[in-house]
Amino acid sequence: LTALESRSINVTPDYLATCPAKVCAKFIAWKLLTPEEYAALEFTFAELQFRKTVEDDQSDDDLNDNVEEPPKPTDKGEIDEDNHLYYLAQFERSLSGGTVTVQVAVCLAPDYPSTPPFISLKVGDHRDALTDACLRAIERRVNVEYERLLSHGPESLLSHQLHTVLYCLDTMFDTEDELKSSNPITLPGTTGGDGRDRSWLRRTKGRDRCRPLEFSKPLNMFTHLPQNR
Repeated sequence: LTALESRSINVTPDYLATCPAKVCAKFIAWKLLTPEEYAALEFTFAELQFRKTVEDDQSDDDLNDNVEEPPKPTDKGEIDEDNHLYYLAQFERSLSGGTVTVQVAVCLAPDYPSTPPFISLKVGDHRDALTDACLRAIERRVNVEYERLLSHGPESLLSHQLHTVLYCLDTMFDTEDELKSSNPITLPGTTGGDGRDRSWLRRTKGRDRCRPLEFSKPLNMFTHLPQNR
């Protein structure tokens, strides 16, 4: 957390060996939020609802076991004093049409890393995981499929999640630019062993037009297929 306060994402060499050599999105801000400030962010609704569902399930189990009455479930804007930590990071990416800002809300459980951090994303003023399939895929990549990141060092899980979000955002924005311009582009400043810039075979796939968010080190390109790490 100290490194993040200095806007630095420290990752392990083992994890870094699985990543693209160049990340273009930038980490520009990190601040601590109060529970009320976190709850006021509309794009954190999914995390709050998930936690409320878990609490309700635990409450039902407690009642079935005839133990004392559980506390009142948490509502939106009313977070129990449960010692979670809440942060808001800001990423930026320069594109041909200007600079895009990404808000990254982080919920850190008191038993981290036993309970993984939960990350919520918002691009600009209107794009979040509720309305954008690619942002949902990125959130799933770090919130659900986090075990691959955990294997590279539990104590660095949050840093690995944030770094993964950075390069996934690169892919999302670059494929969007490519789709708009109809001119093939590659991630700037990255070259493979054959001298060609790193790229992808397919920009979109499936009904949700999923982007190639998985980086394959052997292929030196982004794919739609999960890689063994």
